[in-house]
Amino acid sequence: TAFTARGVKIQRVLTDNGSCYRSRAFAAVLAEAGIKHKRTRPYRPQTNGKVERFNRILQEEWAYAKAYNSEAERQACYPDFIEYYNQRRPHTALKGASPPAVSPTNRVSTARRRIVPSERPYDSSSFGNSFRRATPLCSASNRASGDEDDHPSNLDGS
Repeated sequence: TAFTARGVKIQRVLTDNGSCYRSRAFAAVLAEAGIKHKRTRPYRPQTNGKVERFNRILQEEWAYAKAYNSEAERQACYPDFIEYYNQRRPHTALKGASPPAVSPTNRVSTARRRIVPSERPYDSSSFGNSFRRATPLCSASNRASGDEDDHPSNLDGS
């Protein structure tokens, strides 16, 4: 797995109580890998708050942020969104900074680049509370449709 390739040993997994996590197949995979399974309390989404928030961000800023021509196009944009999220997206928990800006050990040199004003997917005047949600440029989508100028930050608002 990607974790193993980086020398990370997974010791335990925290999940909610969805049927897929209660299945024998899931339990067998965890047991084979020597991973302990921890479950959240039923009806207590706060326990998985970070994951729940990330799922909401995925829905708002990637999956349903724009009209994709197909599910394949949506999936092709996922790697670009994850790169954007991890390397360039301002995070309110980081006071508007991106993760690499506050953690030198988190930098990915090949993916890092300066964001020019026309690419900013947020209204910089609203740092701190809420960002104007917008989809970052998706190279797969733009190559397919040719509409690089349709990015919300490039629109004149009229």
